[in-house]
Amino acid sequence: YEIDSRALSIFTVPEPGIGPSFLTNIAFGPDGNLYVCGFVDGQVLRYDGTTGDFIDVFAHGDGAVQGFGLTSLAFSPRAPQQVENLVESIVSLGLPMGIANSLQASLKTIVKILEDGNPANDGAACGKLNAFIDTVEDQVAAGALAEDTGVSLILQAEAIKQTVGC
Repeated sequence: YEIDSRALSIFTVPEPGIGPSFLTNIAFGPDGNLYVCGFVDGQVLRYDGTTGDFIDVFAHGDGAVQGFGLTSLAFSPRAPQQVENLVESIVSLGLPMGIANSLQASLKTIVKILEDGNPANDGAACGKLNAFIDTVEDQVAAGALAEDTGVSLILQAEAIKQTVGC
């Protein structure tokens, strides 16, 4: 599908032998490339998201095992998007402004760190995520946040830490 022209076209493999056996799922990855998976051969093929040119076999398995093969493909959001989702979670809680601001302040800085293009700075994001978790725990201990709300926010922060590699 071409967004600008709203044109829909059929995806075809560029040359015989380069393509999935029995296509089961396609997804655009966070890098903008198209990933195509096949059921029988268990391959995930990568195509240029702009030109459609075949890039490589991104991953492969042993094929179908007793009738079960690769049936779906999904990508997790990048860490900055996960942080934005966490900010939205906080906004949706309708917390008093002071509490919401104290939770959101470090998160906005984390997005800037993660989007600066310098992976060496990602350690600072890890420190700020730990500080966010400490703040959430303090708010729960003070009774300003319900425990289940605090746990939800902490789990989201821990998932971000895992994505970043903290």
